[in-house]
Amino acid sequence: MQQNINALVNTLQNGVAFVTFYKRDNTVREMTCTLQTARISYENKTTGERKRNDDVLVVWDMGKQQWRSMRKDSIMCWADVSESYAQA
Repeated sequence: MQQNINALVNTLQNGVAFVTFYKRDNTVREMTCTLQTARISYENKTTGERKRNDDVLVVWDMGKQQWRSMRKDSIMCWADVSESYAQA
C-alpha cells in the first residue's frame, strides 16, 4: 500500500489525480485533487504550520478550490487524470 501511496503523491505533485476514499463517517467520496503548486491559487497557499500526521494526505481539491485531507488507509482507488487537465 505504501508504494501505491508514494505513486499517488508523485502524481499529485506533478499533475492531477481522481481519488475515491472513505470519509470518517464511512461514506464514499470522490475528489479530483493535486499538489502541483501551479494549480493552487496564490491566496489559498498555506503558510501556517500544522502538526504533521503521516497517516493523513492533505491535497488541493480542484472542485471546491480548498484544502482537503483524507486518511491514507481510507483510499480505495485513484487514477492519474493529468491529461484531462493539461495546462495551456
